Amino acid sequence: STRSRPANRAPRRINWRLRARVLIRDNCLCRMCGASPAKDPAVTLHVDHIVPWSKGGRTALENLQTLCERCNIDKGDRIPNPGLRYER
Repeated sequence: STRSRPANRAPRRINWRLRARVLIRDNCLCRMCGASPAKDPAVTLHVDHIVPWSKGGRTALENLQTLCERCNIDKGDRIPNPGLRYER
């Protein structure tokens, strides 16, 4: 069966322009642990919803953040504690 989103709901997918704006705003650093591909080439950055899309979060600049792959997987679909910061 095909699921359709409500008419007033923005798509989940983050387009390349918005993704680039988030990465630039966050200086290509993970907002949880500070990891960066400039410091460690093995780091992969993701653009992630702060309030998960599955919980009503919007695909908008103010609800997106840069996370490294590890922090993104650890976060899952939880809403993070503001000020929570991991050390690498």
